[in-house]
Amino acid sequence: MKLSTRELATLAVFGALWGLVEISLGSVLKTLNIPMSGMVLSAIGLVIALTGRVFVPRRGSTLFIGVIAMLLKLFSLGGVIVGPMVGIISEALVAETREAVDARMRELTAEMAAFRDHELSAITHMRDVREALTQHLFATQGGLEDVVTSKMMQDKQGTLNNAVAAIFAKYPFVAGQSAPVAPAEKK
Repeated sequence: MKLSTRELATLAVFGALWGLVEISLGSVLKTLNIPMSGMVLSAIGLVIALTGRVFVPRRGSTLFIGVIAMLLKLFSLGGVIVGPMVGIISEALVAETREAVDARMRELTAEMAAFRDHELSAITHMRDVREALTQHLFATQGGLEDVVTSKMMQDKQGTLNNAVAAIFAKYPFVAGQSAPVAPAEKK
């Protein structure tokens, strides 16, 4: 990833801002012995880092801002305290990981939407084909009114027997034999 000079300067400004908040506000909160001061500093730091990410939306920018803030915290008055520096870099790393996962989720969501649209068009096409075949069958063979009469509906068993006999008459083969069988004579 190659960053322009303008992007590097922007990241440096946000990193310095986070570092200065950690140094100044952190010292005040620590001196006043305010409980949960680390949480307050974490929230402010993440707001600054994620705002910087808006200005430079590139992979690694949040982590870069955190590294700069950590280096500034290294040179703060009162000596080197490892805990806040580990906290700063951990926050930046977690925020960067979250941004990377969010970016990948957005990509996957777009891919799934494209796949869904493709599948819907395929289903629509299959419905159109089914409808065209149905219309063709009714156009060539007539509707059900011509096939099933009211007399047939009264004698259902006889109608079924005649239909099965007509089907077997079209296919005069018996299972297991390769030669056609002569149709049974009607009485």
